[in-house]
Amino acid sequence: LNVISIHLPPLRDRREDIPLLAASFLADVAAALHCPDLHFSEDALRHLAMVPYPWPGNIRELRNVLQQVGVLLQHPEIRWDDFPASIRMVRAEALPADRPDSTGWLAQAERQLIRQIVQQCAGNLSQAAHQLGISRSTLYRKLEQFGLKRQMLIAPD
Repeated sequence: LNVISIHLPPLRDRREDIPLLAASFLADVAAALHCPDLHFSEDALRHLAMVPYPWPGNIRELRNVLQQVGVLLQHPEIRWDDFPASIRMVRAEALPADRPDSTGWLAQAERQLIRQIVQQCAGNLSQAAHQLGISRSTLYRKLEQFGLKRQMLIAPD
């Protein structure tokens, strides 16, 4: 069965492929939803290709995100704001360049995202949990897990 091996670099290393893959997946989503006029705004495609999100699930994750966006969309144009906050809010400095292992950098990115959202919500954990798409109890657990205190997050850096 293992006659030939094909090495495909991860999606994070071939960002130039993201718009083409996204367009292809969107065509599938549009057909499944019977919504032929579903399309990306230029801004959404540009951001999608440039966002420092690491795409740990590679093209499967990209496809799943587009399915999620398509199902939840209430208008035919997909804008950058329609993507989940976990993808839109990742900043380049949140992701270490050396990525020692998937648990380490992923946890660090999650910690940074939670910290940023709680700060944006001025410490309102209900609002932050809603923006993150998690329950308030999960947010409390994550704050504890990452050693984050609400009082520290409210004060600007």
